[in-house]
Amino acid sequence: MEIKKLDPLISDELLGIFIQGYNNPPWNDQWDIDKARVYLKAFIGDPCFIGYSAYQKELLIGACLGTRRYWWKGDEYYIHEIFIDKSHQRQGIGTSFMNQIQSDLLQKNIRTITLLTDRGTPADEFYEKNGFGSSDRLVFKYKNF
Repeated sequence: MEIKKLDPLISDELLGIFIQGYNNPPWNDQWDIDKARVYLKAFIGDPCFIGYSAYQKELLIGACLGTRRYWWKGDEYYIHEIFIDKSHQRQGIGTSFMNQIQSDLLQKNIRTITLLTDRGTPADEFYEKNGFGSSDRLVFKYKNF
C-alpha cells in the first residue's frame, strides 16, 4: 500500500468509497454525492488540514482527512474522517494506513492523534486494536434544536 497527500479536488472515486462506507451498516447514513463533496471539501478548506489517500496498485482504496491542532502540550492530529473501501477491510490495510500516517505525523512533530467514533462499532474495535484509548475525563455533548 502507498499513501499520498490527499488530492484537494475530491474525486468521484473518493466520494464513492466514502458514501459506500457510511451509507451501509453499521452507520446507515444517507449521503448523496453533492452533500458528501461539500462535507469533505469543508475539511480541506481548513488552513491546518492534513489529508492522506491510500492506494493499492494505483487503485484508490481509502482516505484520512484531519486537522493539525496546536496545543500547549504538543500538537495533535484530529481525524475528522478515515475510511477504507469495504472490499479492502479486515486485511490489515487500515492498520498499515494508520501506521504510515503516524510516521508522517512524527516527521511533522505531531505525537498525538485524537478522534470521535461510536462505541461498540467495528471502528471502535479497530482503534482499540491499534492502541487508542478512551478518555475518562472527556464527555461528548450535543444539543438538537
